Amino acid sequence: MKKLKKEQIINIIIIIVYGVITFFIMLNHEPWRDEAQAWLIARDISLFDIFNYMKYEGHPCLWHLLLMLFAKLNFPYLTINIISWMIMLLSAILVIYKSPFNKMTKICVLLSSPFLYYYIAISRVYTLIAFLVILLAIVYEKKEEKPCLYGFLLLLLANTHVIMLGLVGVLILDFYVKNIIKYLKNNELKKHKKLLTGFVISVLGIILLILQLMKSISTNGEVQIYKSNYIVLIIQYINQYINLFLGYGEGNISNVLFILILMILFIVLIYCQIKNFKKHSNSIIIFYTSIIFQFAVYVIVYQYNNEAFLTAYFIALFCIWIVAYKKDSKNIFELLSLLIMILSIMTIMNSTYMIMLDKKCNYSSSKEMAKYINENIEKGTVFIAPIDYSVSAIIPYCKDYLFYCPQKQEYFTYVKWDLKRKKELNYDQFEEIIEDLKNDKNVYIICPKEKLNDFIEKMLKNNEIKEVYQTSYSFISDESYYLFELNN
Repeated sequence: MKKLKKEQIINIIIIIVYGVITFFIMLNHEPWRDEAQAWLIARDISLFDIFNYMKYEGHPCLWHLLLMLFAKLNFPYLTINIISWMIMLLSAILVIYKSPFNKMTKICVLLSSPFLYYYIAISRVYTLIAFLVILLAIVYEKKEEKPCLYGFLLLLLANTHVIMLGLVGVLILDFYVKNIIKYLKNNELKKHKKLLTGFVISVLGIILLILQLMKSISTNGEVQIYKSNYIVLIIQYINQYINLFLGYGEGNISNVLFILILMILFIVLIYCQIKNFKKHSNSIIIFYTSIIFQFAVYVIVYQYNNEAFLTAYFIALFCIWIVAYKKDSKNIFELLSLLIMILSIMTIMNSTYMIMLDKKCNYSSSKEMAKYINENIEKGTVFIAPIDYSVSAIIPYCKDYLFYCPQKQEYFTYVKWDLKRKKELNYDQFEEIIEDLKNDKNVYIICPKEKLNDFIEKMLKNNEIKEVYQTSYSFISDESYYLFELNN
């Protein structure tokens, strides 16, 4: 009894320490445009229209629906960061109390880069993916008893991000399809109505995803099918994965050592999988199918980012987790737990680098620019934004101002990724737009430092505009800004 009490105290201390450290890491982060985009969509699009709008986003709407509960009630923008922090804190609690790993492995998982930085500080749907994958790992052991709950979790996961469709699909095959075929052969399917219901729910998740995204390639101007050298892209993505473990330094001895460790881990993993394939074929097939599907999406259509890549960490965690449910698997589970522990520790270098960088400079200077606007610029002013997606990061902070996209000749908050916004403007057209806006409003121009359009440079040369403010350096390079005032 005393031992159990001591164990509970240790768990509580771990969770409190984790929660406090990550809370301050979260507070130190300035949201960038991808975070702002989801918040603005949740705030400004109706519940009935959001489903149809996702064809412009290329992502399903589950994350936006979660944010909508708060954004439409005018909660402060900081709420998006707090939501991510709370979801990861819940995920950490589930790992501590529900996972089959030993204490040291659990602690290492909480020190991994998604738990310590990427999914805490950067508030995007990947946080929800981590949480749902962990819930699926918990329910996996009792999926026969709770097929509807299992199917509902798969429905939710399918509607987080298209890169999770591989995991969702293979889990449906692994459980529902396999059992439906078995019961059909034995003429027992009618006895398993819950299984069929769970199957329908899970498949509905895929159907909802397809309905939302099936027009993305034709409507979203940023989505494209890549036709370049796929081998080169794969090598680039592998290199990006390695950077997630090594940080951003290159050419030092520690990097060489870590690459050797990664190679050894990979060899050990392959050996374990070959040796134990017959007994653990389901977890091995789930892992490789999910990872290969993700790579296919990255190579063919999706622009990679670190948060997306780190979903592979949770797929690995899931597949090792379910190994523990097999009888007589203690030895192989302990070895795989050691691998995930080492992998988690290796990611600390990257997350430490990002935490220090986030503290040293702005992740995005949107908050800094918004502070200047709110304190110095007259309310109701129009800000012309030739680079709308970059400037959109400022908008959640500036409720009393208007932002105008000259290419589309309309006001905006969130960015609609259609083809209209790619329209090319010349100097004369831009001048006409300014003159039209000046008739009604006080007008400024705001744009990223690194992307000054030719017509803005010409206006500077002709002394038609003057710089009134520029932000400091930001990690997101095109979210450092110039603010220009029109000369009379």
